[in-house]
Amino acid sequence: MFAATKSRAPLLGIYALGAEWQALLDPSTESGVAHLKLAWWQEEMQRLITGSGVHPISGYLAALPRAASVDFTPLLTAVKAAAAQLGGVPLERAADLEPQSQALWGDPLALASRLAGDVPDEASLRNCTVALAAAAIR
Repeated sequence: MFAATKSRAPLLGIYALGAEWQALLDPSTESGVAHLKLAWWQEEMQRLITGSGVHPISGYLAALPRAASVDFTPLLTAVKAAAAQLGGVPLERAADLEPQSQALWGDPLALASRLAGDVPDEASLRNCTVALAAAAIR
């Protein structure tokens, strides 16, 4: 609602994916089902990267005007991070928290900025998303 107009469509797609994956991490979701669905999402993100996604959210993201010039690999990394979290492997050091959060939220948000065409420079974008991802874990 408060995002710039040209950022809203990319953010909607990224937040929709995040909501799908976060729902699978909910403790009330049966573990076996969550593992299967996250494995499917990993395959789907691989399909999106190659331009052949089948899920409506993938189709939505692929249809955005700048999609052909954007690398969707951060979404594959994000769903892999969600799968690792679901696997119950604890983060052993506090230093691992920020990279995990960056993979889950920071890099997908940076991708949304690229899809919107809102990237003044990569260093500034990286600094912003690192800060947002760090805030998400606190």
